[in-house]
Amino acid sequence: MTHSLSVLLPVHNAQATLQADVGQMLDLLPELAHDFDLLIIDDGSTDATCEVAEELATQFPQVKYVRHSRRRGVAAALGDGLNRTNSHIVLGHNGQSRIDTAEIVRLWHRERQPFSPNAAGGAGSFHLLRRDTAEQFGAFRSVKRIERPNTSSPAGSRSPASSRRPNFLRRLKDFALGE
Repeated sequence: MTHSLSVLLPVHNAQATLQADVGQMLDLLPELAHDFDLLIIDDGSTDATCEVAEELATQFPQVKYVRHSRRRGVAAALGDGLNRTNSHIVLGHNGQSRIDTAEIVRLWHRERQPFSPNAAGGAGSFHLLRRDTAEQFGAFRSVKRIERPNTSSPAGSRSPASSRRPNFLRRLKDFALGE
């Protein structure tokens, strides 16, 4: 089964590295999926990141660009990006680490495996977000290194992991799932 692929790249003050990072991904992504796009989300940069991103979006039809007027954070940028794409598979970058193309390949191949709570997200710089499962927000929690809540606990009780989960992540999940 062929899947479309979107890569979400939240950036902040990345004018020096953005062109090289996008070039590296544009070399790899056609090998993985025929139908792909790369969404750059400028999270309130104060340097020339927006000009570099606009140039890349003009030059390459697979590159899209969104700019936040003020810094909202990686989770908000990924949530915005997820709302702007219709791809089956979405890979979200953590917005801080260097681009690792081997990690993109590994996650792309992981999407063919059945969902496992221990396999989602991970400690890397990219996170697999699956549109076809409600577990997609496990990747947002792993961006901030927050553990998954214990879903086996009775309704109304809170596990230690869920009590540490920031409120904005829960609101983001509820918004994205229409709850």
